[in-house]
Amino acid sequence: MTYLKKSWFRHEAISTKQANRLVKQYTERGYHVEKTLNIDPELWDVAVKLVESGNNHATLHD
Repeated sequence: MTYLKKSWFRHEAISTKQANRLVKQYTERGYHVEKTLNIDPELWDVAVKLVESGNNHATLHD
């Protein structure tokens, strides 16, 4: 069994519509996702735990 390292990837300061779309897409794919209010109360931050690729950047795996 191989272990895939996961890291948090953040989408910061995005609109409610963008945040909701990301949460829906990531959730449908089975990823752990968190949506939090940005310091600017009109914007959101979305964090998702993604598998790291060989180049150490988080990436989506289907």
